[in-house]
Amino acid sequence: MIYLSWVNHARDTAPQGRDFSLEQVTQAFTTFDIGEKDGECVIPARFKPCPTPCVNHELAELAKSRGKRGPYDCGGSKAHRLGANVEAMTCLGVDLDHLTTARLEDLLAALKAKGIAFWWWNTHSHNPPDDARARI
Repeated sequence: MIYLSWVNHARDTAPQGRDFSLEQVTQAFTTFDIGEKDGECVIPARFKPCPTPCVNHELAELAKSRGKRGPYDCGGSKAHRLGANVEAMTCLGVDLDHLTTARLEDLLAALKAKGIAFWWWNTHSHNPPDDARARI
């Protein structure tokens, strides 16, 4: 089982998470619809609830007092996508950007040769052969 969290878009601050079997992860990462760039995001982490008050409370209040938009204040006691709330990383996520297609293929072959289980996909900005972009 692998615990994964996800959000609905890049600005979504409320991660949802659960355990997935390897088969479920494989199904999720190999069956997809190509949509907007700012779609669902996978986060290989387990989040603990934000403390009360929210970790961002003081900064949000300071920004508000200055008439500016500050960080999101969740109010506390709920899942909140902040580094301070990461309880555990559940697998390794790697951004591979600005590679040649040959270099990307070499990296993937090296992982396979070592017997490492992984999933990978191209990003919306993938532009081979000289600007390959992928996520593992």
